[in-house]
Amino acid sequence: MKNGRTIKYENLVIASGQKDNTSSVKGFDDAWADTVNPFYTNLDHPSWKTTVSKSYRVHLNFNGGDAFFYIPPGNYYGQFTDYNFLVSKAIWNLHAKTGKLSWETSKLTVINPNKTFSKYFPKADDFLKNACADNNINIENDLELIEVRKVKIKVFRTITLQFSRILLLER
Repeated sequence: MKNGRTIKYENLVIASGQKDNTSSVKGFDDAWADTVNPFYTNLDHPSWKTTVSKSYRVHLNFNGGDAFFYIPPGNYYGQFTDYNFLVSKAIWNLHAKTGKLSWETSKLTVINPNKTFSKYFPKADDFLKNACADNNINIENDLELIEVRKVKIKVFRTITLQFSRILLLER
């Protein structure tokens, strides 16, 4: 963050808004282009083939930990429609009901580089603040994202036994 703080994340979702300024954030493109890294934005990377399903693997299959949503700096009229963290929280609440994740060991934080969610629509701003409070979503204001460091992913090598059709994962 611009204030020197480093945030470790299990999932990081970037809602870039109407103006894409991804080059201003160090490491953004590298983490975004990587189809395995748990860094997701609401756009597909230009290098991806249409078969890349990163949004399903990373965003919809969140299994717990610290998840962060970063919304774009600068309020603009209509920005409210780009904020999808309440939808994600609702999906993840369903996962919690089935035991896929636990909110006791997980949390969702919205990082807002602005002082409000919606400068031009105060009722919407109040709605989002109240909805976050009601859904145990943390809000951190006045922070600006300056760098994304890729998370180190544990990769397992698969081996197949010669006399069996059982697939094993070797650590």
